[in-house]
Amino acid sequence: MQVVDLGNLQNLGIQAGEIAYVRQTEIKVFVNDYICFTSTSALILFYFLSFSKFMQNRAHLL
Repeated sequence: MQVVDLGNLQNLGIQAGEIAYVRQTEIKVFVNDYICFTSTSALILFYFLSFSKFMQNRAHLL
C-alpha cells in the first residue's frame, strides 16, 4: 500500500489545469488574430482589385 500525499496531488492537478487554461487562451488569441489578419488582407485585396478594375475602365474611356 502506497501512501499518496493528497495536498501534493491537488497541487499537481491545479498546475495541470492552469497550464491547460493558459494554452487554451493562447490558442484562442492566436485564432482570433489569424481571423482578423486574413479578413483584413482579404479586404485590402478586394479594394485593390476593385481599384485596378476602376482604373482600367477609366483608361478605356480616355
